[in-house]
Parts: sequence; structure tokens; C-alpha cells
Amino acid sequence: MIAGQVSSRCSRPSALVLAAHGCGDASDANARVRLLARLLASQEPGRQVVVAFELGSPTFRDALGELDLERAGHRVQVVPIMAAAGFFTRQRLPEAFAARAQALHVEVRITTPLGSHAAVILGAVARTAARLRSLGPDVAAGHTAVLVAGHGTVRDSRSGASTMSLVGELRRSQPGLRVVGAFLDQEPRLETVAAELSARRLIVVPYLFGGGAHLQRDLGARLDGSGPEVLIEPALSDAPALPAALAAVTDLAVWREPRTVVAPMARWLRRVS
Repeated sequence: MIAGQVSSRCSRPSALVLAAHGCGDASDANARVRLLARLLASQEPGRQVVVAFELGSPTFRDALGELDLERAGHRVQVVPIMAAAGFFTRQRLPEAFAARAQALHVEVRITTPLGSHAAVILGAVARTAARLRSLGPDVAAGHTAVLVAGHGTVRDSRSGASTMSLVGELRRSQPGLRVVGAFLDQEPRLETVAAELSARRLIVVPYLFGGGAHLQRDLGARLDGSGPEVLIEPALSDAPALPAALAAVTDLAVWREPRTVVAPMARWLRRVS
């Protein structure tokens, strides 16, 4: 069963799946997720922590087979290592886990994505502030702008919410600095927004977890020729606050009544149980 009838007994899931899009088994993006899993497992030796990828192995469908389900009490928590709630967290992950979970008689809960956690957003604010300080007087002179680049998707208009939350936090922390948000796969588009900015230097803050091809290729290519000098910051997966944020997300998702469990897909999951 996948998030069907639940017990009123509160317990902390002892089996975790860190689910990410990934960029292939040999990619830095996948390696970063595996590193997060090892860090989390080392902090709590009794907890099983495995990874799962859309592009990589094990896949979302196969990840449950990596766990000792008897030891886990047939309860598994899936943490999306993704920047925002969108198509993947609301549709792809539940679909991918549902059939296998039902066949194995496992109850699966999907938490909110790691990127929506306050520690991740505030960590990105702090890292951007440090970069701005390193640039010196040009920032105060109004020659620099910040563009927060999210993935976004036309399949779910709500997927840009975390990106715009970071935009709001940066504006509050850096009054007078122009901060805008744009997306790779939804409006407003990255290259359109960049071309409209009248700045000599553009700091691009990727609201992307794995980095991978998007960070190494797409951002640079989409912004090439936009006008200002472009400085692309590291992906969220490089943030120092990430392990603490991940631990906090998993601590919140104890098994309680559905209304108190961190499970944005609960309605969909109950429908298929």
C-alpha cells in the first residue's frame, strides 16, 4: 500500500529514499546525491538511506528493492532532492513508486522537496551576499544585478514558487539591488529577462539542485550574448547548509495522522491505495 491507511502511532521512518532527477550515473549531479545519502547514513547508523534517480541507477521504480523492508517496518520515506514542488513531486514520483510499493506491501510517504526548506533558501541568500561583498563598490554603484534561475515547467505553474521565494528573500536582504527571477522551462524565460536588465554584471543564482547539464551548459548558452558580464554561482547541492536542511526535513516527517505528515501528495496517494 502506498500512503493508504495509517496508524495513529507516531514513529520516525527508519528507511529513506533520496529521489533526484539526476544526469546519469557518471555525473557530478548523481555523485552529490550519493554523498548526501552517505552523510545522512553516517549521522544515524541505524537508518537505511538509499538514492533513486530518473536518470541513473537505481531508478525510482527499483529503489525500494535496495532496502531491508522488514527492518523498516514496511514504511519508507521519500525525500525529493529537488528545488521545488512541481511535476516530479506531484505526479512523477507517486506514479513511479506506486505499483512497486503496492506489490511489496510498503507504505510510502513523499515529503516536501528539499529546496523548499527555509534553511536552503536562507543558505542561498547568505552565499549570494558573500559573493556581492567580494565584488566591492561596483555593487553599491548599481552596476550589478542578480538573476535567480529556476527550472520551472509548463506542466505545473506552481513549480516556480521556491525560486520566487528566494527572489523575495534576496530583495529583503539587499535593498537597492535589482533582483529578478526567471526560468529555463516556463515564463518569464531566462534569456528574455537577462536581455532586459541594464547592468554591467549579472550574478546568476541557480535554483537547481544537481547542477549537471543545466548548470554547465544550458545557463551559459542561454545567457550568452545577453549583454552583461555573467557570473554563475554553484548549484544548491554545493550549499554548506544542505545536510542540516536534509536532516530537518526527515525529522519533520514522522508517521502521524495524514493531516500532520509532510506529504504534499497525500490526496493523490490515498486515491490509488
